[in-house]
Amino acid sequence: MVFIKAIAKFVAAFVGQFKRVWILTQAVPLCFDAMRLHSPVGWILLLMPGYWGFIWCGGPYSVALWITAGAIWARSLGCFYNDWVDRSLDAKVVRTQNRPLVAQPPSWTMVAIAAGFFITGVGVFSYFLPFSCIVIAGLGLVGTLVYPWCKRFTYYPQILLGLIFNLTVWMAPCMTGAPFSWGLWILYVYGVIWTVSYDTLYAFQDIVDDGPAGIYSLALKMGPKQGHRILGLLMGVRFILLLGLSVGAGSSASFGGKPAEWLIYVGILFMAFVQWNMWRKWDLSVPTKCADYFKYSIIEGFQLCLVLTTIGNVPLKWYVWFLDVIG
Repeated sequence: MVFIKAIAKFVAAFVGQFKRVWILTQAVPLCFDAMRLHSPVGWILLLMPGYWGFIWCGGPYSVALWITAGAIWARSLGCFYNDWVDRSLDAKVVRTQNRPLVAQPPSWTMVAIAAGFFITGVGVFSYFLPFSCIVIAGLGLVGTLVYPWCKRFTYYPQILLGLIFNLTVWMAPCMTGAPFSWGLWILYVYGVIWTVSYDTLYAFQDIVDDGPAGIYSLALKMGPKQGHRILGLLMGVRFILLLGLSVGAGSSASFGGKPAEWLIYVGILFMAFVQWNMWRKWDLSVPTKCADYFKYSIIEGFQLCLVLTTIGNVPLKWYVWFLDVIG
């Protein structure tokens, strides 16, 4: 009888441990799905300004790796927190009704996994990165905590998102000790306007559902027609900023192994032409098209990376071959 009781206790303990493991195996995929680790668009948009700052300042390529890791980590946690806070609102919007935290409310296991992911990242980045990077990340964290509440009380959550998303511009100078130069400030302002623009396009997907659900945005405030005009104006401001950046850097563009000055303007004008040609065809009243316009923002970010290599301090010499071919 004692032997049978011992076996029963062992089996019960084994089943209990197996149940815990089973719960964990169910919670991990749901948590990672809520973090949208399967969708790279968001973290690419977050890391683009970090790459701009890195290309402008220069430094070892490990800086770019740290920026990439930080962008993936921060965006994943931001998505989890945003979806957790917004799950009652997301249930009222057709496009977001099937998000993981709407379909299945977060369990304590999921919260513990996200907290562990957060604490691990804080520990690693705090140990290896300068204190100034931690301060900037802290500012981004505060903005992230406030962001989901903004859309409940103001039409301008896109502006807050622009301010916090583009803080990654400052990571490279903090890691390399480069000064916060005028060029970085121009890139930061450019990035804020860029983020406001693409996130407004993103919001146009849900303009029909957002009003009744109590979600505010620039898209809802402007409407398709006015939004088309204002986003076109913001597009023009972005490229004026880029021309100013090029003019300021043009005095040294022909020295130090950098390309002829005209190549910088060719790149900017090409970007402007492509964007203008797309803007003419925009129809902000069609949600599926707004999603496509939003995704194209990634290409604009990469195009700017390419243009910045002609005036930045990262030795990417692709243009040397190009100039040799045409010369």
